[in-house]
Amino acid sequence: MDPHEGRVPLHLHFGDLANAARLRHLIQQIQPDEIYNLGAQSHVRVSFDQPAYTFQATGGGALNVLEAARQLNKKKLVITGAGSGIGRAMALLFAKQGALVNILDKDAEGAARTTEMINNDHGPARFFPCDVSNQSEVRKKMAEITAGDPAIDILINNAGIAHVGNAENTQEADFDRLMNVNVKGIYNCIHCALPYMRPKGGVILNMASVAATIGIPDRFAYSTSKGAIVAMTLSVAKD
Repeated sequence: MDPHEGRVPLHLHFGDLANAARLRHLIQQIQPDEIYNLGAQSHVRVSFDQPAYTFQATGGGALNVLEAARQLNKKKLVITGAGSGIGRAMALLFAKQGALVNILDKDAEGAARTTEMINNDHGPARFFPCDVSNQSEVRKKMAEITAGDPAIDILINNAGIAHVGNAENTQEADFDRLMNVNVKGIYNCIHCALPYMRPKGGVILNMASVAATIGIPDRFAYSTSKGAIVAMTLSVAKD
């Protein structure tokens, strides 16, 4: 019996087409129902009215969107610092591409707003108040996120803070504060997430900065922390 018998043909809209044969291969691997929420513009038509999938497409972005859908659909994402800015933009994009978004953030108002935006337009998303510089708190939140499904597919360490000052006028308290959030916070999240990532594998994305590799005036502590993130990322990749 055809597993697709009786199902209504789907008309999916994406960007453009780059390689028809490769697109057909991708479509054959993806259930269209699962990527239906990834709407864009232009045309990719998929139907079950023949033994094989049929499709029509124009342009070049359809291939990229389908590949993203295959990679991110229903993947469990943990992202820190998604209450605003780059973190929010990433959370929204990953949600649009089908990921299950879990936000860790101290900014309760901002993170709640991001969660609301995702749930209204894409969904699902959850927000967990968390201070990433506190390892016991991070460990607890990771356990809550994985309850019932002990896996994390993607970890994005985006939470970070800035500071203006050079080596002479930067106070010890300010230096410690940046290192606790920007460096220790990433260590805490990696340390607590890895047990949930090792069985199936996964992806860790650490947000650094150009400040890690070039000198920026009056950004001593910030640049130092971002340089540490680059070194940490290379070390974790080797391990």
